[in-house]
Amino acid sequence: MGYASRSGRARTSARNPRAFGVCDRCALWYNHYELRWQYDWAGASLINKRILVCDICYDTPQNQLRAIIIPADPLPIVNARVEPYQWDEIDRRQLSGFNTTSPTTGIPIQQGNTRATTVPGDTVTTTSTSGNGTTATVTFSTSVVYPVGTAVTISGVAPAGYNGTFSVTASSAGSVSFLNSTTGAQTVAGTLIVDDATLDTRVTQQTGESSYGTNQLPGTDPNAVTYRTVTNAANNGSGLIRLTLATTNGMISNQLVTVQEVGGVTAANGNWHITVISSTQIDLKLSTFSGTYTSGGYVINNPSLPYGFTQVPRTGTL
Repeated sequence: MGYASRSGRARTSARNPRAFGVCDRCALWYNHYELRWQYDWAGASLINKRILVCDICYDTPQNQLRAIIIPADPLPIVNARVEPYQWDEIDRRQLSGFNTTSPTTGIPIQQGNTRATTVPGDTVTTTSTSGNGTTATVTFSTSVVYPVGTAVTISGVAPAGYNGTFSVTASSAGSVSFLNSTTGAQTVAGTLIVDDATLDTRVTQQTGESSYGTNQLPGTDPNAVTYRTVTNAANNGSGLIRLTLATTNGMISNQLVTVQEVGGVTAANGNWHITVISSTQIDLKLSTFSGTYTSGGYVINNPSLPYGFTQVPRTGTL
């Protein structure tokens, strides 16, 4: 026959009688001396919750209720070396070593934080120059093919309208084309200087400006998916600015874009909500067209702006 003690978990002794007590949590009987006060953290010290509990019901004081005591600052030292957080947060790549070469000389080009200078052999003589009012084409004696986007500087050519720094829009062996409004053939030969810093194709996508850029504008790598080169800016017929891009793939109407460095139609530069017109054209909402497009320009697709900013901030030394 089973037997259930009427004393719960308390023990009765005729030789050493002990008082009974009830646990304030589980309500089971114990000997009173086996119960203990429940303590918990309150600020920087423990306080008595004024309940007696058994060992099973006792809760370890919860440290989340304990005040955090901040220790004293360490002693300062002379000539401390701290983490360069400002440099860590720059928006361009940090490169070192020789990882690209001049296509005309094969000489390695040192890469770093400053614009690379051209090396002997990067200057070639133009054999012919011609333009149709929109695009100019320059031929030269070497058979090098410069990639689209390479920066070239033309000087000494007559007509003088062909002179300047341009971005290559098309290239073949021994010739390059770029946007230019001059017409006719050259009457005086000049020189073409290639900026080797724009020929670094080792990294296909980067965060920050193009290699060796001096403006330090974020997100201006032509290989990045958010970057679009502007090839024309015109009136859309109702007074808005219509930009022609290489592609509008990934863009959607009403999204925010940043437009910079559009030559001639300077009103296009800024932050705009857009309307996607076609696979190569967008309209800038609430814009007003003025001027005549000359060259240059890029669009950053859907920029992520820091809190409190209305435009992509420039970084580095002004």
